[in-house]
Amino acid sequence: TPRFIDRETYGGAKAIVENLLLEKHLKDGWPVTIFRPQAVFGPYDPWAIGFIYYRLINSMPIQLNINSKNRINPLYIVDLINAFITTINNKTCHGAVYGIAGDDIVTLKGLIKRCSENMMREPILNYLDTDDSANRIKNLSSYWLNHDQKTDCKKIKNDLGIKFTPINDGIR
Repeated sequence: TPRFIDRETYGGAKAIVENLLLEKHLKDGWPVTIFRPQAVFGPYDPWAIGFIYYRLINSMPIQLNINSKNRINPLYIVDLINAFITTINNKTCHGAVYGIAGDDIVTLKGLIKRCSENMMREPILNYLDTDDSANRIKNLSSYWLNHDQKTDCKKIKNDLGIKFTPINDGIR
């Protein structure tokens, strides 16, 4: 089914490039593999985890929307690198598109809980009950999602045998 692609958006521009690469693969045999990673974190780019740790270390409150129940499965950077390495010269994955994210699905509150347990510090949580709160700079909800963003990684696991780092190991 043809899909409408808006060139003026990040997703639209990305879809155009993906389509061009996949066309080149089909037409000329280019060794193309497309990854769609989400919420990548690691030592040099801690994502929302760095914000949580900073506030825990400094005994600062973490503000979040009281209604925030949206979930995501963050991806540890080492797992993304391993996926890249595994696809090099691997004809099995040429022409494939993979969603790639970690196994552990967390809510914002669940991520705060994991970080606080790792540091053995009790978080100071301030719950805000207004959607307007997402615009506040001190509000972690602005880093978070307006809807679930769980990625199904069965295909990459089956095709490439990738195993993902548990989030508790990645946040240490």
